[in-house]
Formats: sequence, structure tokens, C-alpha cells
Amino acid sequence: MPRILTDASFEEWLEFVFARPVTEPAWYFEDGHDEWQGTPERTAELMAETFARSGEVLEPFDDAQVNQGLWMLANGFGDFASCVNEGSAPWSRRAAVLEGIFTLYRDCFAVRCTRHLSHLDVPADNPPASPLNSACFMWWDMFAAYGEPENPAQHERDQLMLSVMERTLDLPHDACREAALHGLGHWEAAYPERVHDVIDRFIWANRKIPAALRNYAYAARHGDVL
Repeated sequence: MPRILTDASFEEWLEFVFARPVTEPAWYFEDGHDEWQGTPERTAELMAETFARSGEVLEPFDDAQVNQGLWMLANGFGDFASCVNEGSAPWSRRAAVLEGIFTLYRDCFAVRCTRHLSHLDVPADNPPASPLNSACFMWWDMFAAYGEPENPAQHERDQLMLSVMERTLDLPHDACREAALHGLGHWEAAYPERVHDVIDRFIWANRKIPAALRNYAYAARHGDVL
């Protein structure tokens, strides 16, 4: 019988999200799947703790399980990530989710992802990328929040998200930097001056990065990312 959870301990939450066989399609697309129906405030609290402690609490799960669970949390399925847009969750809880994304990149993605650039076709004779590179690269594409410069109610949220992307560019891991550029490229239309400034400073300060990453940075500066 499918479970419907309206609350859970942190350990039960981790089991619900990550302790799953990796399937195609993922379990949460199947009919009659388990469901999370917690409040936006509780959802934000659990997501924030997951991200803030990701280097520790995700260790028991393999890269494919972590990837599958993070896709569920980020891509809007079940309205998980939308808790950052909900006024019913206090800003402090919503901000903790967003701030936790930087920690997720620093303590999880930068540790466990391979250094492949996901926007490129990887030659067949290269070692394969980790399954976790998928969520790393696509995070800001699938995360259910987009820049709203004309909406004063989302100003703090937008500035914090841009700050997280900017700080992720400082991580010494090309897959994480590529992911931040991917996100900034999608936000270029909403905040062109901020995005241009961030990427220009990144290129100037990192003149020895691989040519492919530098070219991707130029593409992101013009909003030309997929």
C-alpha cells in the first residue's frame, strides 16, 4: 500500500527520499506511489537540513540514489522545491533551503561528482560520469523558482539564489562551476547586469580554466544555455 506522509522524523524523511531502488522512470512517477503531503514550513525545514548536512547524511546512499532523490526534490514534483515560494513558510525557513544549496554543492556535489562537463558529449573511451553529475548540472534548470525582478516580494529570494550561484563559481570543481554558469545563464534575462558582472569577474579571475568551461561561461553571459 502506498504511504502518505504528512510529517516525519529527519531519518524517516531521508529514507522516504533516498532509500529507493533506482528505476526508469523513477518511483515517484509510478501510479500509486508514496506521497509527501507535509506543510510548506515542515518541507522547507527538512530540505534545509538535508542540504546543510548533505556531506554526512547522504553517505549511506549511492550516487544514483542521491541523484534520483535530488531530482525529486528540485524538479517541482510533489511541490517540494516550491516551498521556497510559499508565503506560508517563514522567510527564515525558505532562506535556509536556498543557503543550503551552496552547502549541497560544496559538501556533496564537489566531493562525489566527477569532473566532466555535462554540456559536452563525453567521448566513449573516457571514464563515465557519475550519475550524480546529472542533478549537479541540471539543478538550477529544474529548481522550481525563477528570477522575478518586478516582484518586490521575491527580491530577497532572488538575491540569495544569485548569491548561491556566484559562490558556487568559487568552488574548485569544474562540474560545480559549470552548474553555476548554467543557472546564471537561465537568470541572465531577468538580471542581466548582475549576471554579466558575476561571469566577467569569474572569467577574469580564472584565466587558466579549461577552454570548454570558459566558452560555456561566455555562452551563459548571453543567456545561451540549454
